[in-house]
Order: sequence, then structure tokens, then C-alpha cells
Amino acid sequence: MLKTATNVLGVPSKQKQGSNKTHTYNNYGIVLFESSPNKIPSGKISELQVYLFEPEQKNEIVPDGYFQGTFKIGEVALHKNLTVAELREKLNDYTETDSYMQHNYRLAKDGLYIYFQYDDKDEVLIKVSIGKDMR
Repeated sequence: MLKTATNVLGVPSKQKQGSNKTHTYNNYGIVLFESSPNKIPSGKISELQVYLFEPEQKNEIVPDGYFQGTFKIGEVALHKNLTVAELREKLNDYTETDSYMQHNYRLAKDGLYIYFQYDDKDEVLIKVSIGKDMR
């Protein structure tokens, strides 16, 4: 629930209404996507994005700062230097499926999807997006 997240993270640095309402936290490098059926915010988080490094192309929802804490998926510590090969090796019990863009890798397990977006050389992990797997 969005309310639980805002109790922890506080007031977002910026918000934007679109097909989802985004809540960007510059100090944490986090963006929350609030589902908005019929453009009415639901109070439910549909996706969490954690930025580990600056993307090549920024838009109005990208945070100004980047995540500085510890972020793990299972036993895998995520950091900007995690290679695609290491990702596949360490998360080998996840199912990899087609992604919607180049340099973006989609893994799924137990009802969740995780997108790993890399730079155009697949050398730097820029962001991780997590949400409910509908496939």
C-alpha cells in the first residue's frame, strides 16, 4: 500500500499523474508507481523502481539522487557493477523472458517480475523495477 511506503519514505520530491501516478524520492533514488484505473489514484503500488546510477536519458520522474543503501534479491546484492552474466548466474532459478527494450533484462519468479536496466554497453546497472507478474 502506498500509505505504508509514504509513512517510511515521507513526502515525495515530485509526483506526476499519467496512466499511473508516480512518486519520486530524490534522496533515496526510488520511484513508486501508484496504479490509477481511469486516471484515479488507487492507493496501491504497482511497481517500485530503484535507481543505482544515472540513466543515459532522463525524464521528469527519474530521481535526482541514487540509491545508496543495500538492496538484495535473495542473496544477490545489487549494485551498479553487477554484470548481466553474474545476474543470470546468481538468479538462475528465475525465468528470463523477453523485455520491452534493449539492455533491459526481465526475470520472474513467484508472481513478481524484475527488470534490470543496463547502460547501452551492458556494463552499468542503472535501475531495477519490481512489480506483480501478469504474464
